[in-house]
This record gives sequence, C-alpha cells and structure tokens, in this order.
Amino acid sequence: MKTTGRKGQILDAAARVFSEKGYHRAKIEDIAARAGVGKGTVYEYFSSKRHLFEEVMDNVLETYMSQGLEAISGTKDPREKLKIFIKYQHLFFIHKEHIAKLLMRSSGEIREDMVEKLM
Repeated sequence: MKTTGRKGQILDAAARVFSEKGYHRAKIEDIAARAGVGKGTVYEYFSSKRHLFEEVMDNVLETYMSQGLEAISGTKDPREKLKIFIKYQHLFFIHKEHIAKLLMRSSGEIREDMVEKLM
C-alpha cells in the first residue's frame, strides 16, 4: 500500500481485518487495535467504516495497477508483457495474500467504479 505514516498503518490494519472478518463483521475497534492506535484516531482520518473501506480498496487497486504497469514498462513485446504481468500478479497475491482474501471476501461491498477499474 502506498500511504505511509499513521494513515498507512490504519489502512494496512483495515485491509487485514476486512480480509479476515469481511466488511460487515469488521469493527473499527478491531482495526484500531491492529493499527496500535485508539478508535478516535481512526475517526481523525476516516469519517466512517465505509469511508475507511473505500480508501483501503482505492489504495489496494492503485498500488496493484501502478506496480503492474511498472513491471511491464520495460518491454514492448505484447507476449512478454503478458508473461511479466501474469508473474507479477501471481507474486503480488502470494506476498499480499490478505489482499486477495479482501478482494474475494468483499466483492459485494466494492463500488461499481472499483469493479470497472479492476476489469
């Protein structure tokens, strides 16, 4: 995830909690505890659980896409680009298994524009 500092800590913790519990069962208290901050601190950065979830998803998709485009930028051959991107995607989800779980577990909560971005 791209965001750093306390906001980044909260986003990373939220991604992990949402991936473990799903959107509806995740609680701001759980996210705050995982991030090592108080519940009020979460609300300093995010107005609601929905706002936090959407920022997590935006951040995940932005990171995934920008790193994927960077991975294929060094070649012009379409077949080679496809091979590189498939390898990138495989490694991304192996190293960030919680993100894969988050996407699968929360598919019904993802905004339509985010689904379009993924497609």
